[in-house]
Amino acid sequence: MLSAKSIFFAGIALALATAAILQFYIMYELDDLCSKSDYSLTTAPAVAGICLAGSFVANAFWLWAREKDMAGARSGAILLWTLSVLFGVAASGATLGQIQLYPDACPPADVSDTNFNAIQYASIGLMFLSIAAPHSLKKKKNDKTSDSILAEGGPQIDELHVKQPLVFV
Repeated sequence: MLSAKSIFFAGIALALATAAILQFYIMYELDDLCSKSDYSLTTAPAVAGICLAGSFVANAFWLWAREKDMAGARSGAILLWTLSVLFGVAASGATLGQIQLYPDACPPADVSDTNFNAIQYASIGLMFLSIAAPHSLKKKKNDKTSDSILAEGGPQIDELHVKQPLVFV
């Protein structure tokens, strides 16, 4: 039987996948409408879609490394995931900025039936939801990650409560 946690993370994955699909949809629509334009308007949504889709690979790598209790690989996976999502969000913002220039850069896109602004805002909203929502969950105290930090020689409980004097020079 599926747990509430499994359903929650499936919803998060669906939100991020939908955001990536919307970026690819914008890219393909622009490719059709603006193929004769002097400007390449498909780069930003393509980068956003690829980075958001690539974040699934980094997340899968993190899950695998967590299962194998590989601290270095976990850290590397988190770095890759963070960079992938960061570039995806930045490229999505670039796409939103470009949409405002479509009347000048590609007039057919301006008269298209596709509401690029609405699609882009929906995509960005789904991205923000999929990034923020999982990090709002409270972690269990017996989390495997915190146990492995202590096992790897991380700070002990007594060391966390030691007060250091302020040094101004």
